[in-house]
Amino acid sequence: MNFRRRGKLGSNSLRPKQCYHSPLPISAAKKADLLSLLPQVNPLYHKYYQDLPTDNSGDVDPDCLPKDTDVAEELRIELEL
Repeated sequence: MNFRRRGKLGSNSLRPKQCYHSPLPISAAKKADLLSLLPQVNPLYHKYYQDLPTDNSGDVDPDCLPKDTDVAEELRIELEL
């Protein structure tokens, strides 16, 4: 048996497809809750939380949004290959 190449074949085929090209916005209420916790967070990370994008459309779970049919179709085709 040759274990030298084990795990190297097909490693590129296991890379997930990037679904988002920018951070998903969170609700303004969620951001306010996160910002209220900043005293417990290392100051090094404050800017990250302060710069989080917000969306005023309510508290929507991204997993519950309507599926993008093009992406779903591409994934189905990739899985069949």
